[in-house]
Amino acid sequence: MKKISRDTPLAEITLRKYEKPQGLEKRDLVKKLCLSLGLLQPGDSRDVVVDVLQVMLTNCKEGKQLTSNEIEKLVVENRKAYKLELLGIAHQM
Repeated sequence: MKKISRDTPLAEITLRKYEKPQGLEKRDLVKKLCLSLGLLQPGDSRDVVVDVLQVMLTNCKEGKQLTSNEIEKLVVENRKAYKLELLGIAHQM
């Protein structure tokens, strides 16, 4: 029997171009980056990816390596600092 190949992508990436961001807070800049790379969709309410990336970028500049538990703790602190609900954070057992 002859194999039929399918033309379906294994993965895809979405890139968006925005105007140059000026006068935005740190979190808003990271959010624009996430939107530009397709990690977040416009109007998406589950924006915890913004906090994860912000925490990782901040600690990367300082040369720190983080465990998943440390990232979770810092994400919770970050969301509390911006007065956001703690939705979308998966707690480890």
